[in-house]
Formats: sequence, structure tokens, C-alpha cells
Amino acid sequence: MGVLALAGCSDAGSDADERADARRLVLETLDDAWRGDSPFDRPAGLEPQFFLPSGWGYKIQECMIAAGHPDFGYDPENGFRSDGRPARTDGVPGLALYACIDRLPTYDTRYSALRGSQLNDLWEYYEEFLVPCLTLQGITVTDVPDRAAFAGEGPGMPGAWNPWLTAEIPATVAATRAGLAACAPYPTGWEAPAAD
Repeated sequence: MGVLALAGCSDAGSDADERADARRLVLETLDDAWRGDSPFDRPAGLEPQFFLPSGWGYKIQECMIAAGHPDFGYDPENGFRSDGRPARTDGVPGLALYACIDRLPTYDTRYSALRGSQLNDLWEYYEEFLVPCLTLQGITVTDVPDRAAFAGEGPGMPGAWNPWLTAEIPATVAATRAGLAACAPYPTGWEAPAAD
């Protein structure tokens, strides 16, 4: 028996994958824009956990299983696998993998350390440009920290929050890409500060 596909109809799985791909695009854009030519990652929103290379893949496997992907596995010779095939790096599984790697970075990850004027410059950019820009694009930003929490009195490293992290991401990759083009996540010319 054939399968009938109706134009304009989609299944929940493909919608969830599209939304996950849009969210992952935001995270990848934030990371790439922060890094530029620098070896330093953007400040972590949660306290990262580091493991030696021999145990890191297994910790990622545990994280993925806890995130609802019971068929995800790690093999030191073949890398990340799911149902005997290479693990997906797109859709819902890809977003979960990105989140696990963010939470459990490799042992050689170095984070930028923001201080004084750098924190002030970012906060001013977010408050005066980025949040209003996102609002004009129809993208709502929620859970905005106060200035003290942004500067390090809240969870995560000082300066870890970015409005895109708590924005209601558009439902499609194309709309998200347009929003990122209109509302750059960091000021023009931003260079990642060095780590301590």
C-alpha cells in the first residue's frame, strides 16, 4: 500500500527536528561569533565538568541516554553511534549531543574571562540593541537576568548569558538565520577575551 503525503502537512518529528536545528544554529552561531580566530570559548552558563579523554566519550553516552536517547553509544574506535550507525548530528538528537558536549567539554577547553569594561560593553549592547532588535523581529526574550547576575552573581561564569539563549527561537532554520543576520549576537568587532 502506498503512502499519501499531503502538501503543507508535516509530522511532529520533522517539526521537532526543524526546531532543534534552529536552536542548534543559534548555539553554533554564538560559539563561532565568540571565538572568531581566538582559541577561547564563550563563558559557560553552567559549571562545566571535565573528564580525561579516556572517559569523556562514555560520559557523553550517559548524558545522551539521560536526555532520552537510549540507543546512543560510544565506541573509542568508531566514535558516537546510534543503532549501529554514526550518531545523528542534526535534529533533536543533534541538539541533545550539542548540549551534552557543552555541559561536558573536552579537557583542553579554555573559557574567556570577562571583567569590568568587557562586561559593561556586552550588557550595554544587549540592553540597548540586541533585545530591542529581537523584539522588532518578533522574537521574545525571556528570563533576562539583572545586571548583577550577568556580572557573575548568578549561575554560570560572568557574561555567560546572551539574549539569544533565552529567546523564543523561530520555528524554522530559515527564519532563525534571518533573525541572526538582523540581530548579531555580539557587537561589531567583538573579540573573545583571553582566559585567566
